[in-house]
Amino acid sequence: MNRFLAFVTQPERELADALGALPGVTLARSSGPLLPGSFGPADHVVDVVGGDATQVGEAIVRRTRSALVAVLHELDGAAPEPALAPAVKRVLVFTVADGTPPATVARFERALARMPQHIPAIRSWSLSRVERVAGDVVWTHAWEQEYVDLASFRTYMDSPYHWGVIEPWFDHEFPQAIVEPQLAQVFYDVDRSLLASAGRSVPCPVT
Repeated sequence: MNRFLAFVTQPERELADALGALPGVTLARSSGPLLPGSFGPADHVVDVVGGDATQVGEAIVRRTRSALVAVLHELDGAAPEPALAPAVKRVLVFTVADGTPPATVARFERALARMPQHIPAIRSWSLSRVERVAGDVVWTHAWEQEYVDLASFRTYMDSPYHWGVIEPWFDHEFPQAIVEPQLAQVFYDVDRSLLASAGRSVPCPVT
């Protein structure tokens, strides 16, 4: 089953209904306006589960001013609170520098996947590699989390694990940095856990 993430601009009001009507699609949600702290190439995000990649991508592109659509290949994730509602979803998409040794990428992915063990404010999460479906998608990874509210994200940012273990992979003042500086981050309200709705209920650890 495919899971898609789309960054879109000026989506038609009927976009989610149109996607939900496609064969095999079991979930289609448009974010509505993004919350403070968001930055990137779009004003809405669309979550889709199921369906053919070509059909989903074409349907999103037809009904938006512009769209970047990716299919997610999950490496690690869990949604241990399927009843979490409402919530705030945060998505960070980024690119690991071309030519980074696979073993180094794997160490980085394992470090990211351990964040929920150190930051209880993260209630659900998913770490994925991404594959372009539509638009000029250059990202290699998507790191999704769900929180009780936007204020809870501050716990993430203030965590010693974030600053001591994760930040050096992103900050090019550190020799171990492998992430390109062009990032996109979005926050949006959800009426229920989208990661749980997508079928994430047990960990699928990075190996």
